[in-house]
Amino acid sequence: MTAVSNEMQAQAATMRLSDAMKASTEVMQMMNSVVNVPETHEAMAAMRQEMMKAGLIEELIDEGMEDLDGPDLEEEAEQEVDRVLADLAIDAAMRLAITRPDDAEAQAAAASGAPAAAAAAAPARVAVPGDGAG
Repeated sequence: MTAVSNEMQAQAATMRLSDAMKASTEVMQMMNSVVNVPETHEAMAAMRQEMMKAGLIEELIDEGMEDLDGPDLEEEAEQEVDRVLADLAIDAAMRLAITRPDDAEAQAAAASGAPAAAAAAAPARVAVPGDGAG
């Protein structure tokens, strides 16, 4: 009895597979009628060539830009950035010293490791031209 049941299940599975293959064949036939394979192949070949040209052009442009920049430009740019950042840090320290002299002295003392007495001996306010103090 079990053998007959198994055989029936196998036949039902085979029929379902056959129906699925039939539907798949119909879809493939419709796609084939819509899509022109040689034309698609030609379009893909042309696209491949254009992309290769674009890659070569991009590579040539990159090399040309590198030649224009020169090897020292990046180092010079890095030095300029470092200089600007150092200037900004000095400006920030000056503003802090002007607006909060006690905090600036404490931070300077903590950063340099100097004793608190040396920080207390520093002037309490820095005169900046044009700020009305002085």
